[in-house]
This record gives sequence, C-alpha cells and structure tokens, in this order.
Amino acid sequence: MPTAIVVDDSPADRLLAETLLRHAGYTVTVCTDGQAGLDLINAAHPDLIVADLITPGIDGYDLARAVRGNPSTATTPIILQTAHYLEPEVRRLAAQIGVMHVVIKPYEPQVFLDTLAMALRDRPAASRGGNGFAGAEFHSEHLRLVSAKLHEKVRELDFARSEYETTASRYRNLFRVHPEPMWVFNVETLRFLEVNDAAIRRYGYSRDEFLAMTIEKI
Repeated sequence: MPTAIVVDDSPADRLLAETLLRHAGYTVTVCTDGQAGLDLINAAHPDLIVADLITPGIDGYDLARAVRGNPSTATTPIILQTAHYLEPEVRRLAAQIGVMHVVIKPYEPQVFLDTLAMALRDRPAASRGGNGFAGAEFHSEHLRLVSAKLHEKVRELDFARSEYETTASRYRNLFRVHPEPMWVFNVETLRFLEVNDAAIRRYGYSRDEFLAMTIEKI
C-alpha cells in the first residue's frame, strides 16, 4: 500500500486531505509542524507528500526545496495546499522549486483527487540539486508571498476576534438581564464566578458579595 505524509496545521484541512488519501488507497501519516514533517519525510521516504504553504517550523516552500534537494526524496511527488489569494505567483514560485501541483483551498474533493493523479503521472525523473533553488530572486519572491499570506491570516484572526467579542457581549447581556436568577461557579472551589441581576435581587447580596462567597452559602 502506498504511503503519504500530510503536513498541515489546520485540523479541518488536514482531516480532509487524510480522508481523501485514504479513500485513494494510501496509508497516511499527518504532522502539524513543517520541520517535524520534513524530519518524518527524510526518515520514512513516503510515496507522496501533501504540505500546506504556511506551517510552523518551516513553510511549504522550504520543505519542498529540502525534499527536492535530497537525492533520496528528490523524485517524491509533492502537492502544495494553500488558501493564498495570489494564486499565479504561488504556482510560479512552486514551479521554480520543482513542485508543479498546487491546490487552492477550499477545494472540491474531486479537484484534490485529480491533482493527485497528475502529481503521480508527472513524478520528477531525477534530482535537480538543492543549490538551484537558492537564488536571490526566489528568496525575494518567497518572502513577499509568505508575508502576504501572514498578513491575510492576521486579518482573518482580527475578524474572528471581532465576531467572537460581539457574540460574547451579546451572551453576557442576555445572562445579565435574564428574569430568572442565574450564576456561574467553579465546580472545584464552589466559588461564584458571575451572577445576574435577578440573583442579586432575589438573594439580596451585591455582586461583589456574591463573588466573595461559595454556592454553599445559599
């Protein structure tokens, strides 16, 4: 049975790739860190590598360069995955390091399977050597694309944090004005962590007095 290693720090994307590869008949090992993934690749010599563009440790470009520069893994098919909006630039830079197959997230399962078939068909014939991938132009473009991707992720995190804060504020307000007494307490210490206005009215304690007590008091 052929083997594959998936390097991706996104649980959902990692699971999707793993599921599709198992469906295609692969034994799959997953990793969330780029450097750890590269170490695993060098030790296991898989039949296929699927790596995300941005991963902790080293990114997908550096992983692919190292794989292509190692004679024992140079001919291993590689599929890079990314949600990058600069798709033409991503594909061009990937081609410079011997990776001809890039999947843009989110993707339909059949797109991944079709890319898998092409990657196996277009398997590199021999090592190109690692030094050919280290030109100044490559490094400059690499840095630009990775910086753009990181900026994109920061914007996504900022939006997610804003959404979370809005939702949290809404639920705090609902908790505070609920007509029935409600509270939150620590199950180990039994100390009150929060109470709503109805509890304060019902029991006659102030919020500060509640938070200084345990639930056993009432």
